[in-house]
Amino acid sequence: MLLIIKVMNEIISGLSSLINSAVILLNDNGTVESIINKEKVQPSSLIGLIENDNNVFSLFDLPNASTLTEAIKTRHGFYIKENPHYYELLHDFIINLPMITLKVIPAENGKFIGLVQSVDVLPVLPFADSFLAFYADKSTGTIIGLNRQFASLFGIPLENAKSLLDKPISDYLDPSPFDLKRQYSKRASDMSFHFEPRYQIADEEIISLMGISDTTNKNLRMPITLENNNNDNSILTIPVNINSGTDDFRVTIDITVQNKSAPLFLWGYEEHKLFHPDNMYMAGPDGSLERPIIKKKGFTLEQGEKWQTLPDGIWRFEKRGKLLSLNCSSISEVSFHDFQLSQAEHSFISLSLRSGSSVKVNKITFEIFPTIDESSQPGEDLQIRLKSPTPRNAIISHLPNHSMGAKWPFCMGFVLTDVTTIETRAEKFKSQYLKARVLGEELTEMLAGKLESSSTFIGESPQIKALKEKIDLIASSKAPVMIEGETGCGKEVLARAIHEKSSRADQVFVKIDCSVFSNELLESELFGHEKGAFTGALQKKIGRFEQAHKGTLFLDEIANLSMSVQAKLLGVLQDHVIHRVGGTSPIALDIRIIAATNIPLSDLLATGKFREDLYYRISTVTLFLPSLSERIEDIPLLCSHFLEQLGASKRGINGLTGNAYSKLYSHNWPGNIRELRNVLHRAILFCTDDRIDAHDIQFDLLNEKGITAPMKKKRAALTKARLIEALQMCKGNVRSAAKMVKVSRKTCYEAFVKFNISPDAYRKSSL
Repeated sequence: MLLIIKVMNEIISGLSSLINSAVILLNDNGTVESIINKEKVQPSSLIGLIENDNNVFSLFDLPNASTLTEAIKTRHGFYIKENPHYYELLHDFIINLPMITLKVIPAENGKFIGLVQSVDVLPVLPFADSFLAFYADKSTGTIIGLNRQFASLFGIPLENAKSLLDKPISDYLDPSPFDLKRQYSKRASDMSFHFEPRYQIADEEIISLMGISDTTNKNLRMPITLENNNNDNSILTIPVNINSGTDDFRVTIDITVQNKSAPLFLWGYEEHKLFHPDNMYMAGPDGSLERPIIKKKGFTLEQGEKWQTLPDGIWRFEKRGKLLSLNCSSISEVSFHDFQLSQAEHSFISLSLRSGSSVKVNKITFEIFPTIDESSQPGEDLQIRLKSPTPRNAIISHLPNHSMGAKWPFCMGFVLTDVTTIETRAEKFKSQYLKARVLGEELTEMLAGKLESSSTFIGESPQIKALKEKIDLIASSKAPVMIEGETGCGKEVLARAIHEKSSRADQVFVKIDCSVFSNELLESELFGHEKGAFTGALQKKIGRFEQAHKGTLFLDEIANLSMSVQAKLLGVLQDHVIHRVGGTSPIALDIRIIAATNIPLSDLLATGKFREDLYYRISTVTLFLPSLSERIEDIPLLCSHFLEQLGASKRGINGLTGNAYSKLYSHNWPGNIRELRNVLHRAILFCTDDRIDAHDIQFDLLNEKGITAPMKKKRAALTKARLIEALQMCKGNVRSAAKMVKVSRKTCYEAFVKFNISPDAYRKSSL
């Protein structure tokens, strides 16, 4: 007996793996003689069961044998049997899988040592009140384990939470993570690779880029045999930078299997030309070459069905948004939706072979595409709704520990971070946020010298005095207002003046220029859309109507509305509700609409291009804003305002000479007030005296519509491809990109909306 205890003590001190194990001294018939290290097994009641039963055959799932000698002929490790403790309470986690294991080791004198250990479930998960963790069965879609925080959300103590297990995930979550993956996979399949790649290389070119050389053949061509005779896993690296935030990719190889081997695809962040498991994804055959797998940072994420033989032919590894896929000769495919895909500006693809392997590569191609997630709102595809008694919202991610999946491949773990409180606060201050954002954008434009007008309605001419009196009368009303006037005469200024005089002055003022959007985009911009409403609608979008709730919506250039959008606008004016594109639920709104046009709507009525019923609805109050040539007596006041706004005093300029005013009075002003501001801005730059003189005044060569020919040319040349190229080169800096394409930042932002481009996607991200 002393010898046995001595052996046990030597094992405990010599094997670090026993630190988390209870150690049992057993007879051949399974009888327990003694137990040490009891505190290492949870729940502690299990040790009591072992001591009471006094025999491991009654508690553990050993083979049909009468002795341990016979039992360990087939295997040495055994799970606990199904019993009242089948649902084991471990580390604040309940799960209906056998979480206690017994390993039997032969000792001396016919004795055996039993190592009883808890399966390590969640060693790296931070247990905070906001973390809800659970395991699910991928094949059945049922919950098989959950933590105390998850159970408490449904008002159930963890000790009594068995009723929550073996139920469909959809009973608790909307959508379930597997539904989320299926929806995302379908969208990714529908959207990705339906356009030309922005970068593509193949065959000899890719070999040259990878740096392969053959001293016997200067004109190396496919096929080529790759061999790995050392332990360096990185065989071929394609030195083409992939920005994982803005790029999708597809690498395809045609192989002939040799030596029972096949290559691995490595995608990661290259450091000293070597990939490290801590910062890469891997896709290819598993270590036993039985099935395809996808790994991240050394953990197996997904694995496919077993194949009969390692397949020859086409192998393809691709990224589509947050979806990674491996396809092996159309025989087997495995994909993984990484909710929180690692992102970096610089990543690379390599082919790798295990040591001692070789493979014949017949063809390689590599393509980069714009990512399908380029314009999506960050994080929206991670949102989950919890169907608890008090509904909660959460962000989902994969469980950082995959040791469970290694023992039970059908299991997948998830973590939910409760964000309900944050979202409630965000909703509470939504209107304040929207107003602050609009005002912030205006301030940015003003500081950049691009803001063309403010809410200050300037003028003392009879026409302007009459308008000011009307503003005072109509400001308190909710009635729609129509403003007619030439381009550049200050229609937006008048609209803002009405808003600032109204009871809505402390709410948001939202503007949209109807002339810069296509009909399809304009409808989405105005009314918003639901996720999946049309191809490209990856996320729900809040439209300008909802943004303007309780405030004022200014529809500039309303004459550009299509007949279908006019019909919807009429419905808003009549019922005060909207429906998002693709949505069915009505959304009630409290807004005031002010519209503007440089084309008299009465002219459009005559040609059938504007609805008569909408015309009478939206023009309850019509204001006619005179051109600058009709109110030249206001020029001195406007000049004084613009000189102050443009910082003329900082250059020592105190005003204009009489000759300068005479020149301004004699001009016909086709560009109206906007043109006057531009003329003064230019005069300030070139003035060398303390007052602007006539020779400092230079007018634009405007056409009859008030737009210069060069400007028309610049706008026509502003394409989506040109904008994306500028954003890439400027790393998402809008000011620099606008300078590169030679347009204002305002025009740049309008183009972003028109082309559905997000500048944030091109800004530098960190690992």
